[in-house]
Amino acid sequence: MKSKIYCIIEESLHSRAVMYGFEHLGWEKDSTIRVSSEGVNVDIKRMYENVECATRTQVEIRHCWLPECLALESCVDDKPIPFCRQHMTGMELDYVKEVIDGGLDSASKFTIQCSSYIKDILGKDCEQVVMVPSGTAALEIAALLCNIGLGDEVIMPSYTFSSTANAVVLRGAVPVFVDCVEDTACIDVSRIESAITKKTKVICVVHYAGIACDMDVVMDIASRHHLYVVEDNAQGFLSKYKGRYLGTFGDIGCFSFHYTKNIVCGEGGCVSINRHTELARRSVLLWEKGTNRYDFVNGKVDKYEWMDVGSSYVPNEVSCAILFAQLLRCHQITALRVARFQFYMKELKLLEDRKLVRLPKVPEGCDVNGHIFFMLLNSIESKKNCGTRDERTWNSCILALFTIAFLPSGNSLRSSGFRK
Repeated sequence: MKSKIYCIIEESLHSRAVMYGFEHLGWEKDSTIRVSSEGVNVDIKRMYENVECATRTQVEIRHCWLPECLALESCVDDKPIPFCRQHMTGMELDYVKEVIDGGLDSASKFTIQCSSYIKDILGKDCEQVVMVPSGTAALEIAALLCNIGLGDEVIMPSYTFSSTANAVVLRGAVPVFVDCVEDTACIDVSRIESAITKKTKVICVVHYAGIACDMDVVMDIASRHHLYVVEDNAQGFLSKYKGRYLGTFGDIGCFSFHYTKNIVCGEGGCVSINRHTELARRSVLLWEKGTNRYDFVNGKVDKYEWMDVGSSYVPNEVSCAILFAQLLRCHQITALRVARFQFYMKELKLLEDRKLVRLPKVPEGCDVNGHIFFMLLNSIESKKNCGTRDERTWNSCILALFTIAFLPSGNSLRSSGFRK
């Protein structure tokens, strides 16, 4: 008989108890949580349905079966919550086996399905989705599509991963760093215009932790100065700004499916070409080493030729098989991440009230995907003082890391702008 977990809890504690069960108690397939309450609670019922739990009754007693796609391995309470944990859907191995049994190929079934599925999610603004081996490769294609060259300048936030700057430097261009807003760690849009020169060609924004930049301001500035906009949306898949998915505002959106992201395939990414038919056409040439091989494979030409610059940006089919399994459950996985993000916001408010930390601020109109929960500390010493109620330090229960430094200076927390 499958193991069962029974919880009889007060109405006000439903969400916390359910999240604790998801995260800590461990589940087998078809495990059951039974929740007793007084009367019908519509909000709680909606929360269950958001993660595809079936509500068997709506009055007094409810039985909710956790679907196989969200089953988590059990964990031990005295071990810290890891820095990242992948949500396996249960379909990954089946799809990988299908690839292997059918003969290893590239730019085949699952690559095409991933591209089509993401394009459908992103909506009408997305002209083309090109799958690539990584978020870094996505940024490199974006740089090529924008024709960035020697001496050009690209505006970007000072706090970002090195890949954002590397894609620019590899083309002989210069990254121009603009300071970030502390509340969101995104670029300070009020400083962008003053960083523009005659050499500026692109504004590259980064939606840190899945929290959107103010894209209305960014797009207005770009329009007035006739600049490309590239969205480094490596962390923001399924995050929204004013009801619209991030990665669809700029000319080009870059996404990552690295193993630390919400939706994963080990290493992987994609490029969204938005509202640009010519850029969409060219992106496929760059993707296939600068050739029109894709047209040849699809019977549009009788031989393929070298037509543009490019590189080997086609991802392997095994990665795309894993990714497609993830994409089929991407909204449910994101709902779990968002619930955890909200839980941390509520439970860590005490530390903010004590002036020990500052929690992230999600601007009005932004829907986050729960990718990263970050805290801004007053000093390195502050980390030692962020103990839980039983006096344990954070790293004994939650693996919280200090990760990347600001690009202009590893020790600098504020940068007014930098040019090489």
